[in-house]
Amino acid sequence: MSVLHLEYTLNANDLAEGRRRWTIGPGVVLLAIAAFTCGILISEALEPDVPLLNPLPVPAKVPLSEALIPFLPWLVMLFVLGVLFIRFMRLMSTPPWKHRRQRRSAPSRFAFWLELLIAIAMTVGAAAWAVAAKRNYLVAHGPAADPHYSPVVDTVVSIMPMAFIGALFAFLLRRASNPARLWARKYNLQRPFATEIEESGIRISESFSRHEYKWSYFRGFNETPNLILLYPSSQMFVMIPKRAFPTSESQKEFLDLLARQVVPPTAAFPVVPVASPSVSGL
Repeated sequence: MSVLHLEYTLNANDLAEGRRRWTIGPGVVLLAIAAFTCGILISEALEPDVPLLNPLPVPAKVPLSEALIPFLPWLVMLFVLGVLFIRFMRLMSTPPWKHRRQRRSAPSRFAFWLELLIAIAMTVGAAAWAVAAKRNYLVAHGPAADPHYSPVVDTVVSIMPMAFIGALFAFLLRRASNPARLWARKYNLQRPFATEIEESGIRISESFSRHEYKWSYFRGFNETPNLILLYPSSQMFVMIPKRAFPTSESQKEFLDLLARQVVPPTAAFPVVPVASPSVSGL
């Protein structure tokens, strides 16, 4: 192929999109906390713990279903944490250039606020169910129930610490992973870049530096909605924005070049053919 010249600048959204593999969405944290909180509230709704003036005698034999109800929120929490842990480990153990599914672009504010609303709706719905169950329990027991007991206060107090800690952690995580804050610390990416692509390698230069790479330097590449990422290792990447290509044909030509030239190394030593010895003097 002929030498391809590109000129471009990067921005905060490019960095967030390139780092997408290493970030944990704060909205996912909110949904996990909401699921655990709903587990607590559902157990309270199924088995209301309402104080009585004359407590009922404890049965000698408790049904297995009632004995397992207090463990419901912990089972929900373990399930959610297990799914997130397995997904995270699979994501981190797989080299990024081997991911078949094209990764999403940088997380949007709309997605975060939508996940926040879903988490609030889940929590409010479970809380309303728990309050209704406790009120029905009070009505069913009539004078035996404690007149000073408030189902609303008891329900809110039971979930307030978890909800507060979860929301605080999610908002701190969102602030720490904010693209603008991350971009402000990446001074080396904030200058204009000029890139030359040819059959033997790629040269990337900016105002204060110039880097030249052979294609064998990269272990793999990947494509996101707005970027082409070149990986020297699993933890490092070079970003080439798609908007820098003058035409879609030149972008496809570059991807075809990467498919030919960027080949992940094998785990074993390469097999080198042994030359047959020359026979002389015959």
